[in-house]
Amino acid sequence: MSQPSSLSQFWIYLSECTRLLYWAYFKPFTFQRWLADIYPELSPTDNPFSKQQEFAQNPPLRRYAYQVWWLSLTVPFLTVLLVAPIYSMASGEPFNGLRSSLILLGWTIGLLLARSNSQKREQWFYGVLIILAIIVFLFQVISRFTPEAEALRQSLFSSPLFSALLFVICGVTSAVVSSMAFSVASGVILGVALSVALGVASNIRGCVASCVTLDVGSFVAFSIAFSIVLRVELNVVLRLAFGVVSGVASGVASGVAFGVAFGIGVGIASSVGFGIALGVALGVASIIGVLRVYFWIPELFGSLALFLFSRQRSPSKTLPYLPPRFDELIYLPLPFLDTLIIESYPENPAAARQTIDYLITSTNQQQLAANAIVGIALTTLDRCQTITDIVAISDELNWIPSPPPKQLGEILPNFLEISQTVRATQSATTAYRRIELLQKPIAALGEIQNRLAFNRNPFLATSFGSITQRWLQILQTACRTLTEAAEKSGEILQPYIAGSALDPDDAKSRFKGRQDLFRQIENLSLSPQPPILLLYGGRRTGKTSTLKYLPQKVGADLVPGV
Repeated sequence: MSQPSSLSQFWIYLSECTRLLYWAYFKPFTFQRWLADIYPELSPTDNPFSKQQEFAQNPPLRRYAYQVWWLSLTVPFLTVLLVAPIYSMASGEPFNGLRSSLILLGWTIGLLLARSNSQKREQWFYGVLIILAIIVFLFQVISRFTPEAEALRQSLFSSPLFSALLFVICGVTSAVVSSMAFSVASGVILGVALSVALGVASNIRGCVASCVTLDVGSFVAFSIAFSIVLRVELNVVLRLAFGVVSGVASGVASGVAFGVAFGIGVGIASSVGFGIALGVALGVASIIGVLRVYFWIPELFGSLALFLFSRQRSPSKTLPYLPPRFDELIYLPLPFLDTLIIESYPENPAAARQTIDYLITSTNQQQLAANAIVGIALTTLDRCQTITDIVAISDELNWIPSPPPKQLGEILPNFLEISQTVRATQSATTAYRRIELLQKPIAALGEIQNRLAFNRNPFLATSFGSITQRWLQILQTACRTLTEAAEKSGEILQPYIAGSALDPDDAKSRFKGRQDLFRQIENLSLSPQPPILLLYGGRRTGKTSTLKYLPQKVGADLVPGV
């Protein structure tokens, strides 16, 4: 077999890198499962170069590590090349390519340092940065109160060489800090954000411009110190902001806290008012990032388009194109998705069930899956019009997980049990026997009605109330039909049934005969001095049943003992 050419190998490698980038943002659960096959102890947010000793024995791990590194290196460059002309044409002002290049230069140096994964070198690097940050910060504070220091600061910060050095250091720091979590998502997005944001910063008027262009030292010094102090928290926020984990509430809180703290910190170095304004701005940006609003907007329009398409065509044809098929992390609600699944179930149950299984096992849309299950269950139960439909329910809905979604409460299992009981009645040998067996599900439906009447959940009461009433009517009609059929056939009901003793609460009117015995007991009990009576007879002649029915046949003041 011939080996693939170098060009084909390059395209394979490029497609794998593109797939990793797509997985990092849209398919984190798929990403995690794929990575577990390569190295179970490694997560998408771990630095794969920490496992360099395994590279020789595990070529896929080595390939993955370098693919992540190349993505973190090249995507910011490509993004700047794409954004720069678009920004220039849209704003009419030039993109600051020099500043972005300095950031990207530092970013490249930082990624090279991170790839070595040397703990000793990392400690040395952070030590130097801490010292540098302290010096720059103290110099900033002193310059506020000393005219000579302020003049020196203005002269120093206006030096192109010094400003360039600060931007390179900022890029190096960001790359090394992001590499601690070395995830594709956090690494790429931080590099892109720095290079693009500072590329357009010189053209932004107002408070942001005053921070970036006039007080670069304060901004860079604080960003270095804050990144070092909150190195772990920074990566957590990045992972939350770009969807590598699924805690929405904690992600929003962390994002806002990070944004506000960063802004206030910069405000300490420059001006408090600006710090608060920047903090609020970063907090809002963090919320947008955590909730993935920039992805949700096109997904919203996609959902609307699928719904409109389903009005004209088969709803089941839309299932392969639902947004969760392409994005496993969708935090904001999308309309009509559960409706499309519910409407698809009658025409293609297999496709609807496969979609629900996918939502449960491969996305964060468990609530959407639960809503679809509830809708399918209610629609299926409400569709029953005959006793045959009721019998089929236990097979149609046996795929619903146990316990069912909380919206169904404990009601759905009762309906499935009733369906199975009604199925058993179809095997009865006589019409009268089927009538007797139907009394149990009829009684069960009556109990459900009583429970729903006092249920505090209006959804359960309204949804299942009409279904319960319809099922009762179907079973009661079936009983009347069976009774008429039995009478026309001339079948004689057998009143005596061998088995356990009859209980008045269950058997009701099934106890027959014994009137002469009850008459004698009544006469003796009404005598001036009623005796203690002993009921004696052979086995299985009805002694226990007689004693249980005694209070109903003679009087409640008689106390039988078995």
